[in-house]
Formats: sequence, C-alpha cells, structure tokens
Amino acid sequence: DTLLPDGLKKATILTVPIGHWLAILILAGVALGFGLVIARLLLKALGWAASLRLTQGTVPRLRSVEAPLGVILAVVFYRQVVILIGVQVVARGATDWIAVAVLWLASAMLCLRLIDLAGDYLRTLVVHEDHRTSLAALILLRKVAKVLILAVLTVQILEILGFDVTTAIAALGIGGLALALGAQKTVENLVGSVNVVADRPVEVGDFCKFGEISGTIEDIGIRSTRVRTTARTIVTVPNGAFAAMQIENFSARDSFLFQTTLSLRPATSPGQLTSILAELRAILAANAQIAPGARANLIELTRAALEVEIYCYVEAPDYAAFLITKERLLIAMLAAVTANGLALAFPPSRLELVSETGAPRTGAVEARTSP
Repeated sequence: DTLLPDGLKKATILTVPIGHWLAILILAGVALGFGLVIARLLLKALGWAASLRLTQGTVPRLRSVEAPLGVILAVVFYRQVVILIGVQVVARGATDWIAVAVLWLASAMLCLRLIDLAGDYLRTLVVHEDHRTSLAALILLRKVAKVLILAVLTVQILEILGFDVTTAIAALGIGGLALALGAQKTVENLVGSVNVVADRPVEVGDFCKFGEISGTIEDIGIRSTRVRTTARTIVTVPNGAFAAMQIENFSARDSFLFQTTLSLRPATSPGQLTSILAELRAILAANAQIAPGARANLIELTRAALEVEIYCYVEAPDYAAFLITKERLLIAMLAAVTANGLALAFPPSRLELVSETGAPRTGAVEARTSP
C-alpha cells in the first residue's frame, strides 16, 4: 500500500484494491521465471555431479524434470512473498487454491518424470547385467507407481475444488459389493499380472508358445500381455487367462535336441555297419558344441532298411545357430555314409497300372526306387 498510487488503491474488485490483484499477477510471473531459473541452475549442478559417476547419456535426461521443478519452486516462492509484500487476505484466499492446485499438479508431474528416469536407468542396468528376470517386475512396478500417483492427485484436486472426498470414499464402501462383482475380470487380470511377474514363466523378449499361439513377449502390463506372433501380428492376452495357461518357454532352454535316423540299405554288411557307427560317433565326439552323452546306435532291422539313430544335444546360443550346427552334422554324416560305400534306403513305392478305360488292371506291380 505504501508503493501503490492512489488510483490503484481506490478502485476495488471484490473489496480488494486493483493494485493488489495486479501485484498477484506480476508476482506470479516473476515467481515462475525465478523458479525456472533456479531449477535450471540446480539441475546443471546435479548434472555436473552426476557426470562424475554416471554416463554422459544419462545426464541430459534430467532436463525433463526442469519444468515441473521450476513450477514447484515458483509456487513456494509466490506463497511466501505474497504475504511479505502485504497483499490483502481476501485476495490471497481467493487465489491460493489455484496455487495449491498448481503445486499438486507440478508435484505429480515431477514424480511421474522421476519414475520414468529411474525406470529407464534401472532398465539399462538390468539389460546390461543380463538380469532379464527382473525386467517384467520393473515394468509392472513402474506402471503401478504411476497409477498410484495419479489416484492421489485426483483425490487432492477433488478436495481442492470443494468436493467431500471423505463422503465419496465412504460411498465406495457402500457400492463395494457391486463394484467387486462388476470388476471380477479386472481383479483376476491384476492377480494374474502379479502371478506372471512373481513366477516368471516368461520375460519380455522371450519366445514362447501357449495354446495355439507362438511368439515373442513384447510387454507384460497390469491387465494384459502383448505377444508378437511369428506372423508379425500382435496378440493381447488377459493376464488372468495367460497365467492359467500351459506356457512353453523356448528362450529358457539350455540346449537343442538333435535327433535323426539314417536308414541304410538292407544289403549293408556287418563290417560296413560297424565302420559307419564308429565314424558317426567320432563326428559327434569331435564337435565341441555337442553335450556329453551323445550316441549313435543301430535301433531297428526291417525289410526296407537298417535304422541307425543319432541322438544328442547341441549347445547353441539361439535357434539360428543350432540350425547351422545341425546342417553341418547332417552333411558330415552323409559324407561318412558315402565314403564307406553305403547308400540310404528309400521307402518302396507302389505303382498301379490303369487301362485306357480308367479301370485298374489286375495284378498291381510293386517297384522299389533305387537310390
């Protein structure tokens, strides 16, 4: 009042001099500028300190919290200074709810962005340390934390706007039974999400099969799990149903089964058979990717062929590498068969002679194809 000219003191709005309302507007703008400057200086200092220990790629991401942090500092500065300069209580009371609402909004935004920063940083650590079992839990906790913050913000904003939040919460208890009956699937999916994260049958990035669907897990959410199928489509499965399915996780296997049968011609002599078995076993023993316990055995004598089974496990990082090893083994085995003067037996085919009228002739002829 000692600084305002008489014209701004005599004219009033809601019994408050216009000068006081102008002071609030000017102070709000000054406080916002002051808060943003202080926030930028604080984050630069924090970024410099973080650069001493963290990677350079982590520091620039702190800029995402500059705006909400600046608004929080501005509101705190405004609410203190507006009292010190002598703005009337009526004017302060008429505008203070706006400042409080802005403070809650900025605080919620700051928390959400801090959760994103922490989640991205922890995700980088999890991937770098190859702790894939923690990735799904991290994603779920990140989403749950955001939902809780938004719920708290909603309650506070409703209270600031004058709604009786206590009565509203009590009303939820009255309609709790109806809500529970209507939200059975939602609760089931939420419990399914907890089970999927706790039991860890699959992780994000795993290739799995459940039911008739095969694909790669792309996201495990609060309500559902998204799977990228082999046809490159997205299948969304409710977590309640997903947790109850029989899930086959191909990414979790430690080795790949290699099992094949060589059908040798019946004319193979015992000496040739002994020689080829020894060579097949040598091929398996010479390959460093073959796990211990590999075997090659004569398992069956039939009219059509002598059946030799090769059974082993291949230690490979992925399915593509396994196929390369499998291809090399098959070529080496085929070369061993040829080098011993042997040949693979082919199944007999039955030829039926048909007359020009289309009727089959009597006495079908059975012929065997030569290799």
